[in-house]
Parts: sequence; structure tokens; C-alpha cells
Amino acid sequence: MKKLLLSALIATSLTGFASAKTGDLKVAISGFAVHTGEEDMKVTNVPSNHVIDYKWGWGVGTAIGYNFTDDLSAEAEISYRINDVDKLDGVTSNTNGETSATAFMVNGYYKIKNNVKLVPYIGGGLGVARVTLDDITTDESDTVLAWQGMAGLEYVVSEKMSAKLGYRYFDTTDAKVDTSSQTIETGFSNHNIELGVIYRLGNY
Repeated sequence: MKKLLLSALIATSLTGFASAKTGDLKVAISGFAVHTGEEDMKVTNVPSNHVIDYKWGWGVGTAIGYNFTDDLSAEAEISYRINDVDKLDGVTSNTNGETSATAFMVNGYYKIKNNVKLVPYIGGGLGVARVTLDDITTDESDTVLAWQGMAGLEYVVSEKMSAKLGYRYFDTTDAKVDTSSQTIETGFSNHNIELGVIYRLGNY
């Protein structure tokens, strides 16, 4: 009898644990409109910095996360952003090139739950990014630290799905790349308008 009760208790516990984990998992997919603006570019043996002015760019991201409570969640995210160069030192003619970043981030979110389907959220993230400078004066990459802050609104479409519209600021430490004759150093920070979908592997 004791063995039967113990077996039933273990089975019940495992079932509850699995259900909680399954119910709390989420998958997110986002697209970004990316505004990078101006960045300083330092070049060895050049007395003054160059200034890179970027066009609006785009980005995509996907994440898998876990809802610890109704308010708090965390996720692992991979994202990609790219901006074409618009001007170099104010000159638009013969200016080619682009800068991109592939980022691997760990993010945390706090949601302000209420009795309506529109849920405000804030969040932050920390990770690393592979920044690539392509055809500005080189085609090289560097892995640097990255961080971001997020805020926006999540609309609950159903028990399984939500849509979100938000803002996030993404920034990195300076990427440093070597060419055959010099070293180039520049940052990659941008403002992002985010539109995304969240799918929950369980109830909201």
C-alpha cells in the first residue's frame, strides 16, 4: 500500500512539473525597423575620427523563453540587424558599405498584468554580438559585448498567442577590426521599432 501511494505521489508530482514547464514555455518572432544614425569611426594614424551616417535598416529576431510568474519572464534570443551606409564624413557620393550585428542575448521582462487584453511590458538584456563592417574600408568582424532595453505593449489575441508592438535600444561596445595597414574601431547602437508575435505552449 505504501509503495502504491509513493508511486502515485511521484507520478502526480512529475505530471504537475511537466505541465507547469510546458504551460510556461513561449516562443517569439520579431521584426525590426532599425535607425542607427551616426557613429564615430576611429582609424589608426588618422588624427580625427570619421563619421558614418546610416540609412534606416531592418532586423529579425527569434527567442524561446519561460514565464516564471504572470509578471516575470526570461528568454534566450538570437537577432540580426543591418544598416547600409548613407554618408561618410558628410559625403554621399561613392559611399558604399554596410554594418550588421548578429546578437545572442539573455533577456528579462516584467509585464504589468491587468484586466484588459493590452498588457504593458518593460525589459532588458545582456549578451554578445558579432559586428561586421562590410565594404566601408574593410570586410571584417569582431565579437563584442551587447545590451538592450525594451518597452512596449502586448495584445492578447488568444490563450496561445499575443502580438506586440514595442521599442528597444540596442548597443554594443566598440568593434575593432584590422586591415592590412590599419585598425578600425567603431560602435553600433540603434533605435528599433519592434513588431512581433508570441506563441505560448500552454495557457496564458
